[in-house]
Amino acid sequence: MGATSLHREPGKTTHEFLEELICGHKGGGRFLASGIRNNPGYDLASTLYAAWELGPAHGDDEGKVTALVSDFHYGGSGEWNFTYKAWTESSLPDHEAPARVLALLTPTENENELEWRRRCREYNDARAAKPRVFVGDTVVFAQPIKFTSGDEYATFVKQKGDYFKAVSSRFDGEPFGNYRIRRWRERDFTVRKAA
Repeated sequence: MGATSLHREPGKTTHEFLEELICGHKGGGRFLASGIRNNPGYDLASTLYAAWELGPAHGDDEGKVTALVSDFHYGGSGEWNFTYKAWTESSLPDHEAPARVLALLTPTENENELEWRRRCREYNDARAAKPRVFVGDTVVFAQPIKFTSGDEYATFVKQKGDYFKAVSSRFDGEPFGNYRIRRWRERDFTVRKAA
């Protein structure tokens, strides 16, 4: 199945907008918690993970809390400025749900749901095992990162957010430039703490 596009007015968070859209369309319930991860390079550039408490329209499943995963893109003020595609955890979608969403899910015996939850826990454990990085720390990636400009570096000094300054002997080891490295925590790296 494809994605759905519609108009989203400003003033609501993505959580609020999708909750109204999905829960109204799917027959009730509410989102207890959610988290968003960015997916650079994809048409639907972000993913919302929500703990969805099913409403009365779900019959015997009312009160059950399941995971809803929705890839989405929101941009501009045009008529079709919001595109989304939603799945439940039983479809085995992307498995990067935050721990706060997983903690709210009710027990299940569904094999796909159990597998999806296991993958999410493994993903979160792997992220938690990575060293903490603060602004000013030097980050050395196991593999050099190549940028669209053709520049390629493995050593950076952490700035705010996903931004780094590169370190190269070409500039006497002084940090330079501003490079954005999305999803950098998913790469293998070591950290030298700032002095």
